[in-house]
Amino acid sequence: MLVAAPPKDIDTSIAAKTLTGEWYKGHVFWDTEVFILPFFIFTQPEIARNLLLYRYRRLKQAREGARAQGYKGTLWPWESAAGGRDETPQTWVNFDGTIIPVYNSAREHHIVGDVVYGISLYHRATSDEAFMLQYGAEMVFEAARFWVSRVTYNPEKDSYEVKKVIGPNEFQECVNNNSYTNALARWTLKYAVELYSHFQNNHPRKLKVITKKMGLKPEEVTDWKEIADKIVFLILTNGLIEEFEGYFQKREVTIREWDNNGLPVWPDEVSLAEAKNTQLVKQADVILLLQLFSNEFSTSTKEINYKYYALRTTHKSSLSLSSYAIVALELGEAERADKYFKQAVKTDFSDIYGNTELGVHAAALGGVWQIIGYGFAGIKIKDGILKLRPALPENWKRLNFRLWFKQALIEFDISRNVTEAFIVKDKILRRKGIELEIYDQKHTLYSGEKITVEER
Repeated sequence: MLVAAPPKDIDTSIAAKTLTGEWYKGHVFWDTEVFILPFFIFTQPEIARNLLLYRYRRLKQAREGARAQGYKGTLWPWESAAGGRDETPQTWVNFDGTIIPVYNSAREHHIVGDVVYGISLYHRATSDEAFMLQYGAEMVFEAARFWVSRVTYNPEKDSYEVKKVIGPNEFQECVNNNSYTNALARWTLKYAVELYSHFQNNHPRKLKVITKKMGLKPEEVTDWKEIADKIVFLILTNGLIEEFEGYFQKREVTIREWDNNGLPVWPDEVSLAEAKNTQLVKQADVILLLQLFSNEFSTSTKEINYKYYALRTTHKSSLSLSSYAIVALELGEAERADKYFKQAVKTDFSDIYGNTELGVHAAALGGVWQIIGYGFAGIKIKDGILKLRPALPENWKRLNFRLWFKQALIEFDISRNVTEAFIVKDKILRRKGIELEIYDQKHTLYSGEKITVEER
């Protein structure tokens, strides 16, 4: 991961295979913002900033991409290269060797929300207001404009729908109201409203510069909130989320066997071409949603969805295992999470997907870090506070790491039921300290001091 990061003076991002292979032709995907970027946000925020600038510097092409498909705002390409235009091929080789058409560019629009998610995480972790005012806000507001043009109003239900999309589960190439996509659309609109309000209260003059540049009117912001509140989200009364409209009516096929690497064995009674007619899932979809927006879902909702989709997810993508590991840890499934972790680590070490010769799986590398950080260390940001609820694997004695949070480099030393925290470096020499919550206990960490917190 560290070697893959481009130098600051080079305007590029990190490809799906980094620089280890030419598969995917060095193109940049949503993998970067969702799976790779968090590592840099917390360990080298200046590199994370540069990765986000890669998207900003291609905002013109992203606007053109949206217009080309009949939408407003910005639509970042599914596969991006130096020029910033969509480089997605028209056909691809499927797992079974067959040549299939590719619809991702026209339908897998969750990438717009994925980029905004990366921007939001960077802002929450760094408090880099200058970046948001100069670059971030414009990208977020243009993304909101895209979703307003992308949704369809249903007058019978007084709701907004997102039709004809592909979610992370790419077995399904044209569905309505994919829950991951809809949730990201709704969240993007709400986040844009919050950001607008934040700048209105704290940077009104600079906000005027942004809105003038974009031709953004207050009425648009009002529309964002109204539309967000009415976007369809398919969840049953018991908390089970339907992956997309009609998913529960698909043929019910579950995983019954696992191979020597711990990966699901494809059910004999289903061909790959028939997967779209079943409830089989290519990779974490609903579970990815629960991971990214963990603060917004109850434990019971996570549990019922984890148990349901774990038996239907084939993990045909290396992007999948980390999300399952993290959600499993949140549910206290430590043994199962440890297995997911070891599988993710072996992605390239043991070539469990049989294609490492084409290049390493960068998103899986980022996912491994997320399992350690978000999972075993229990890192979360909520209401501006850095929270940790460590849950080390049974055979781990200690976990020591450093991360940046709000311009302070903090070292954490986690052992069984005890966590120590110490500010190694503070760029702004704050006097008020940094608020932390460890094992649900609130503390203020000051420069030069160490705190020791025991689990109660």
